[in-house]
Amino acid sequence: MKNKLNILPFIFAVALIIQCSGAGKSPEAGSRVLRIDHMVDLTHTLTPEFPFIPERDLTYPFELIPMATLKANGVEANFWRIHEHLGTHIDAPNHFIENQKSVDEIELKNLIIPVVVIDIERF
Repeated sequence: MKNKLNILPFIFAVALIIQCSGAGKSPEAGSRVLRIDHMVDLTHTLTPEFPFIPERDLTYPFELIPMATLKANGVEANFWRIHEHLGTHIDAPNHFIENQKSVDEIELKNLIIPVVVIDIERF
């Protein structure tokens, strides 16, 4: 079940790789291609125990309700009960400010930054 809930991070990772590869760009476009040596998925798997901010009649815990099983129906399918602010997500600018970008209007390149990991384990 855990693998099925992790499909969105996989899709994001594929989109990220395609974006960073420079696919579809001409060599003379002058764009810098970001090389990815290592990527860390910081998303969390949704479970009924996933924390949320309880707001009466607005928010509720994640629920995964089986609709069909391989044995009974030949396919596995689930109904997800989830609200917009549950789980690992991005709050787009228009979530807080009128006439600002929604998440589908934010370019992927604006969500990626180079990072450095400093290993202090031996200190």
